[in-house]
Amino acid sequence: MKIKTSTLLIILSTQICDAPTLNASVTSVSKKFNGFYVGVIAGAVRPTIETNFVIDNVAYSSKGAKNAFGGFLYGGMVGYGHNLNTFYLGAEIGVQSDTTNKKKKYVFTGPGGTGSFQLKYQRGPVLSIAPRFGIICDNSCIIYIKPAFEISKDKLVAEDVESTKKKLKCVFVPTIGLEQAFSNNIFGKVEYSYNLGSKITEKVSEDGISGSVSAEYTSHAVKFGLGYRF
Repeated sequence: MKIKTSTLLIILSTQICDAPTLNASVTSVSKKFNGFYVGVIAGAVRPTIETNFVIDNVAYSSKGAKNAFGGFLYGGMVGYGHNLNTFYLGAEIGVQSDTTNKKKKYVFTGPGGTGSFQLKYQRGPVLSIAPRFGIICDNSCIIYIKPAFEISKDKLVAEDVESTKKKLKCVFVPTIGLEQAFSNNIFGKVEYSYNLGSKITEKVSEDGISGSVSAEYTSHAVKFGLGYRF
């Protein structure tokens, strides 16, 4: 009986001594997502531009799906986050640009017949501001949503457009993502986002004929990020 009792005491004392080490390890892992971070992003974007052209009150339209095209995007990010047990709360600011600012030919159809038009929807550098809400999985990754707002100065470049002034646009861009911690400081992430659309309308004139042209920009984007958390 004395041997069994002493053995039991040794086992219990060993477990008690090891408990703080285990708790410290769990705490250390969960803190991977706490603090400020910076990083870079790169990816692909596929915009769709839907256009409308009005001449002397006759409306012509061109579905932008026929003129969808792709390009690359790149930029940087800075943010702060904190985990609350298994929940994550943070905020992020990003700056990005892409390679899709190219003129495209649009074929218009309407009551007055058909025609073609060269047009470009040009986005300026984009400032993104967003909160992040997520769930921590296995103490090493976060699945999150990011309801972002993208702010940019855009302009419509087209034939015979009277004004090409840049217009300030603010667009809602819902985003979902997955972030993986590779160490206490290094992390990577992948995101999918959908730009709900911004629209610009400009007046046009040619040979005494007046009208307007409008373009609505929407896009899908996949982004990859690599960051360092302080």
